[in-house]
Amino acid sequence: MKYLYIKTIAFLITFLLAAIAGANDKISLSPLPCEIISLDNGMKVILSEKHDSSAVAVYAYVKTGGIYEGKYLGCGVSHYLEHLVSGGTTKNRTEQESNMLLKKTGDRVNAYTSLDHTCYHIKTTRDHWKTAADLISDWLANCAFDTNEVQREKGVIVQEIKMGEEEPGRAMWKLFQETIFLKNEARIPIIGYEEDFKSVTRDEIIDYYSRRYVANNMIIVIVGDVYRSELDDVLKSTFAKVKRGRDMQWLLTPEPKMISSRKAVKRFNVQKAHVEIGFPSIKLNDPDLYSLDLFAKVAASGNSSPLVKKIKDEKQLVYSISAGSWTPSYVRGVFTISFTCDETNVNKAVEAILAELELMKNNPFDNKNIERARRQILVSHFSNLQTVGSIAGEIGGNMISLGDPNFGVKYIAELQKVTKNDLMHVAKKYFDTNAMVFVALLPEKNAVKKEIIEKIAKLENTFNFKKHSLNNGITVVTRANNSVPLVAFSLQLQGGLAYETIDNNGISALVAGMLTKGTPSRSADEIAQTIEQLGASLSYGANRDSISGSSRCLPVDVPTIIDLLSDTLLNSSFPKDELEKKKRLTLSAIAAQKESWSREGFNNFTEMFFENSPFAMQTIGSTGAVTRLDVEKLKKYHTKILQPSNIVIAVAGNFDETKIIKLLNEKIGGFNASASPMPKPTDISSIANNQIIKKTSPRSQATVVLGLQAPNTLSPERYPFLIMQKYISGFGGPLFRALRGENDLVYATFAFTVLEPEAGALVMMAQCYPENAAKVFNEMTNIAVEVSLTPLSEKSLMLAKNATLIPYQLNRQTIQSIAGSAAVWEYRGKGANFGKEFADRINDVTSKDILDFAKKYFDKWTCVMTMPK
Repeated sequence: MKYLYIKTIAFLITFLLAAIAGANDKISLSPLPCEIISLDNGMKVILSEKHDSSAVAVYAYVKTGGIYEGKYLGCGVSHYLEHLVSGGTTKNRTEQESNMLLKKTGDRVNAYTSLDHTCYHIKTTRDHWKTAADLISDWLANCAFDTNEVQREKGVIVQEIKMGEEEPGRAMWKLFQETIFLKNEARIPIIGYEEDFKSVTRDEIIDYYSRRYVANNMIIVIVGDVYRSELDDVLKSTFAKVKRGRDMQWLLTPEPKMISSRKAVKRFNVQKAHVEIGFPSIKLNDPDLYSLDLFAKVAASGNSSPLVKKIKDEKQLVYSISAGSWTPSYVRGVFTISFTCDETNVNKAVEAILAELELMKNNPFDNKNIERARRQILVSHFSNLQTVGSIAGEIGGNMISLGDPNFGVKYIAELQKVTKNDLMHVAKKYFDTNAMVFVALLPEKNAVKKEIIEKIAKLENTFNFKKHSLNNGITVVTRANNSVPLVAFSLQLQGGLAYETIDNNGISALVAGMLTKGTPSRSADEIAQTIEQLGASLSYGANRDSISGSSRCLPVDVPTIIDLLSDTLLNSSFPKDELEKKKRLTLSAIAAQKESWSREGFNNFTEMFFENSPFAMQTIGSTGAVTRLDVEKLKKYHTKILQPSNIVIAVAGNFDETKIIKLLNEKIGGFNASASPMPKPTDISSIANNQIIKKTSPRSQATVVLGLQAPNTLSPERYPFLIMQKYISGFGGPLFRALRGENDLVYATFAFTVLEPEAGALVMMAQCYPENAAKVFNEMTNIAVEVSLTPLSEKSLMLAKNATLIPYQLNRQTIQSIAGSAAVWEYRGKGANFGKEFADRINDVTSKDILDFAKKYFDKWTCVMTMPK
């Protein structure tokens, strides 16, 4: 077979950023080679070698999505195909055989369908990338359309459609699509309309597959630890075998120019109003692309941006606000401003936003804000080029949309040229209030309902951190590496849900959120402006067992970030006006948790599973407790958590180790504790009492959550526990097979672990029709019984180990994740390099260990069903 080597492109270039980083500062990046190969069958294959880790991503793009369905428009056939093709039976393998191979590759598989393409991808390691390529090529070329799978997935997708009807995000986008587009195919939901979808036959789906799933309509992207010299043989046996088809012609309906405003409002199960206003704009290849993107970032990204500062913070009309420029390649896009607020403030918020936009047309942004936004985009760009999956996604997305995988280089270069006059120009050109779209989801009049509870009885090389101690005893762990021009900080300190009571629930999250809201020397605005001007990040949050901090910056900005870390951590003044704003936003977020079926279901579950313990509460807090918290209570709590002996800072990335320790000692190594520490929490026992507990919800679907007892994360039993969870969950695991593979009881189901130093649990969750809730519960408990009685086969054990180990490796690709893991484990007393022997400990687990584990823990459970009233 012969190949045509088209070109070698440089995905990254050297940027001269004098305007951003300082008069003489330059940021240089080595080119990342990216080679396009054209196969004889018309398929394009793009290889980007990346050898700094063993990770590999194999992505396959098919140019078929919601807008290209022709006579099947509205039937969701592209999305239906995604379900059938990804992991389904082929002419060469059964679904079960594919599932076993996926476990072998690490089970990091996924697929999605967009308006203009469908993507299948597997992320794995070098040892298994050939298997990943073989699997994906087999799915693309040889789907067998097994009759049972065709029928099963139809039932699953019907449930997905119904689930989407209850999710605010999906409902909002559907309403917006139908309002902004009157003629173009982009107005049709990708998933289709229920009745049209139900009418699709097996023969019709095969017909669509045979015409669209052809080699000359596909792009393959391979990124990672793969060498060009080994690629040809793999391509010959995989993607080169996909048949060529007729060249595609895409004829889409032109969307007429919008000449008057449009409005759509819907009552929905939301706690606050969700609003989006939009202005028709451009396609992806328009030269105004860069100005519109930068305008969105300048206007509404970060606390110092005009819309956030004025509409959210000063006028307090909204709880959240953001802006974005959606510019697809196939139809004129839209510039949007989205916000949530009380229903009574909707009109005021819109008026205030439009007034600000009007000011922006004639009053230029200052250079400081423009460079802040540019720098944020640059840092985000660097961060997204650390993992093989994100690189493959960018290459593939650029290729499928514009036919140019190198578009990212052009994009960043053009973005640097945008001026304040360009920003005013696009504001005047596109933000026409006479042709504006307004879409809103408003709370139902009877959204607040009383809750009723019914109890029914009896139903590898990244582990080279060095440890240091600052003058006051703070532990610092460091790992210097110059692979990317970034530095990441992560810190852990005493606090979190485990230290809270009913009376102060949410105090850790509130303290963490307030640390950047003002110090004696800096206001909240000044802190936000400094961070955003650097294009850096700095945030704090609360977990179940700690308060954490995270920051990321360019190497040149390390002194500034350390100064900010020190000032915000040690000197927060908790300004009363900022606290009132924060409490208001927190109370809104607490209410909004009921908008997500999975969050609502999990919250209901933890309330019962961890009854009478801190973990029965939510980290964000309760309405009553947050309302009662004041400045003095936060200051007292803050004083108690500042114990040098309980603070850990991890630093990873491109830095000088000696200079970092010196800077940290100067800024944070001189303070000592001024209050006695909080007592450490004891083990938190679950109340797994073999009960089904029912709670009510205004949803029409049911959520079933089954929790099984498990050890805490410090126990050596965590290793068989993690393997057990991977065996049960994942694509093709017992949970998937029982609820979706062999039956169509649910659309969404998954299993996950709660692993904390104080407690553990294995959680299975699913959403289903109410009449199927009891069946779902029975299937879940049958799985628990089965693994307690029947040893895993050697093959199943090996596959579950792979599914545990490979994601663990893939999760250590970014310096932020590496620093975060080091800080957590050092804080928990296991050491920053804990996990270095993770692979050995996992590989040592035997089938008997798994069986003993299940017998010990899985006889106690609690099931919480969130049911329609």
